[in-house]
Amino acid sequence: MEYRVCRNTPAPYNDLNGKISLLGLGTMRLPLRDAADQTSIDEEKAQEIFDYAYAHGVNYFDTAYPYHGGMSEKFCGKALAKYPRASYHLASKLPGWLLKCDEDVPRIFNEQLANCRTDYFDFYLAHSVHESSWSNYVKYHAYDQLNELRKAGKIKRLGFSFHGSAEQLSEILAAGDWDFVQLQLNYFDWDYQQSRKKYELCAAAGLQNCCTASPEMLPRAAAPAMPNTARSTGLSLNNRVVMPLQDSTCGVSNVRRQMRPTSRASAASSCGPNRVRGRVTAAWVRPRSSSVTAHSCGGVPSCAKKSATRPDL
Repeated sequence: MEYRVCRNTPAPYNDLNGKISLLGLGTMRLPLRDAADQTSIDEEKAQEIFDYAYAHGVNYFDTAYPYHGGMSEKFCGKALAKYPRASYHLASKLPGWLLKCDEDVPRIFNEQLANCRTDYFDFYLAHSVHESSWSNYVKYHAYDQLNELRKAGKIKRLGFSFHGSAEQLSEILAAGDWDFVQLQLNYFDWDYQQSRKKYELCAAAGLQNCCTASPEMLPRAAAPAMPNTARSTGLSLNNRVVMPLQDSTCGVSNVRRQMRPTSRASAASSCGPNRVRGRVTAAWVRPRSSSVTAHSCGGVPSCAKKSATRPDL
């Protein structure tokens, strides 16, 4: 397993010192016992996926309050309970659309801690921020309350997942001292949903950049071997790959060359059997200290098939 170093690591609090695995495990689509019931997680198969991932060096596990009708967090807590808490990163998200009063923020957060059987989150996000949702976060003072939880050590890194316009992104970046942003990108069309402009806004804000994607988006030759259960239950839909695109020392143009084919025709002709499918999400991490050595740019697939957006991630 390859790793990258998150440069905004707080004072050492675990065994990882900011080291994050190149491959992470997302839990929005775990295997089910009943396809018609999103809460019916097949725990035996899902546990096999978790165990395989952990045994092969994955140390980043992503969940959220609404995933699997509220059961994803609970399963994550159960599945990871066998492992030392200091040996992995855990991320979850606050569902702003469910807030009805200020008190809902700590209520939901404490419920999430209990669900995940933990005392803190390594990464915590305001979930699915866009034009119609941000006002709810503002109305109920979500940032201020989450910032206090960060000061108390309950949140190690605070960010938001974003699905709005570039104009709104500027507003939200200025609204707080964020550690990272999870930003939707699309390899095939660098201008899709203003991705170029959003990228440049984040780079201008001094954020260290990495790209998050599903293994199904990688060239097939690069896909890791998986156990039979993982193959049959869609491990590729549940994982995320963290591939650094650039740090503060790399030029945006360098990333642009890696990410965007010169034309749709050239992209199609160059893909062949190793074509890359799906949607990409990026996490932008704010450097906390300039004294940390920057890591080099990682490789990025040269082409991808355009897909529908997923505002629920």
